[in-house]
Amino acid sequence: AWQRKGKVVAMTGDGVNDVFFTSGEGLDMENFEMLIFDRFGQLIFKTQTPFDYWDGKDRKGRNCPMGEYVYKITAHDMDGFPKVYTGTVMLIR
Repeated sequence: AWQRKGKVVAMTGDGVNDVFFTSGEGLDMENFEMLIFDRFGQLIFKTQTPFDYWDGKDRKGRNCPMGEYVYKITAHDMDGFPKVYTGTVMLIR
């Protein structure tokens, strides 16, 4: 079972909901991708590492503006079957 952690990313530096990440069991570590898009559909974050996280910054390390972002997570179970999770995450400062 997969979980998306932190539907709100609050860039306040207090250690609570400062990042958006996934967790779960039964993952093929070689077949994972997490994408984050802005409201215009531009890719702002990409990782193929299941232990990575989005910290509210774009691919150049700049702070993204507050607002709603779309995520797409593709993970494969140990039998090779893909699981796709999509949704939104709210970034606040």
